[in-house]
Amino acid sequence: MSKKKTVSQATVRYSRHLEPPPKQSTSLNVPAPPVTQPTSEPWGFNIIQLATYAEARALVEYLNWAGTGNGVLPGDDENGIPMIQNPNFPWLPASPGRPGIYLPPWVGGPGGFAQPHYTDPTTGEKYFHLHLRFRNGAEGMNVGLIRDKFRRHPNAPAYVLNEINKEADSLRR
Repeated sequence: MSKKKTVSQATVRYSRHLEPPPKQSTSLNVPAPPVTQPTSEPWGFNIIQLATYAEARALVEYLNWAGTGNGVLPGDDENGIPMIQNPNFPWLPASPGRPGIYLPPWVGGPGGFAQPHYTDPTTGEKYFHLHLRFRNGAEGMNVGLIRDKFRRHPNAPAYVLNEINKEADSLRR
């Protein structure tokens, strides 16, 4: 008979520096921030997929250091998508940039529910459904799910980086 370990909220917080969590947080049932959705929805959303822009930037810094997917493209769309002027053709209108951290377009399924997000009432941090674009052309990798892989394998960061690299290679365009 195995006992289920309980994990305190303090040990669940994601480390901004991608340090492994303390030894006591070995449970796979690590809670994530709750998502505010209408109560009439018959389906749920995997709230592990939500992350803050600060968490995404820390993750990008680590993935770039490791060379995963040849690195993540620079920038994010937290304050809107930047417009980039082509220096070779200055008479053409500027085109939208392709930031490395982005909030993808959302299709709410058959119910058309709003894009999931959450604001922590104590810290005021905002959690979004963020994704990454890599230099090798891969895009669409969810920041929260990558973060969850590091939580699930705290003593094997090389394994996690290898799995993320394989996924980035398979998503190449």
